[in-house]
Amino acid sequence: LTGERRAEHPRSFTRVEVVHRLRGRDLSSVAIEEAIRLSDTRYCSVRASLAPTVEIVSRYEIIPA
Repeated sequence: LTGERRAEHPRSFTRVEVVHRLRGRDLSSVAIEEAIRLSDTRYCSVRASLAPTVEIVSRYEIIPA
C-alpha cells in the first residue's frame, strides 16, 4: 500500500494505491482481475469504509517464478 494525505490537519488520506504482487507460473490475468474486483466491491470492509472520501486504486503485478 502507498497513500497520499492532506497537507493540512487532520492529515487524512486522500488516495490509497493497493498493489497485489503475485508470483507463479501460468497465472490467469482474468482470474486475478476477478479476485481483485470481488475484494474491491464485496469483501473489503476497510475499502467500503474509506471509499466514499478516499480514492482507492488497485493494480497487480505478476512476478516471474
